[in-house]
Amino acid sequence: MPAERVAAFRSPRPPRPIGELDVVTVLVPVQTDEGEPIAAGTEGTVVAVWAEGTAFDIEFDEPVLGLATVSSGSVARLGD
Repeated sequence: MPAERVAAFRSPRPPRPIGELDVVTVLVPVQTDEGEPIAAGTEGTVVAVWAEGTAFDIEFDEPVLGLATVSSGSVARLGD
């Protein structure tokens, strides 16, 4: 059987959950814990996962250095 036909029968893998040290982008504007604004589209690194992935602490280093707790619906892993 040709590889193309075999691939047609495989179901796609479910996406891997976002985890610590994943690089993500915020989909909406957020604020750091210190109140500094972070624009939508800014990239950061997940440093903590809360409540089985319902929220994340994300560290940003540009445009400001800071941490923000962001809900899972407001972030996307880069490369997905």
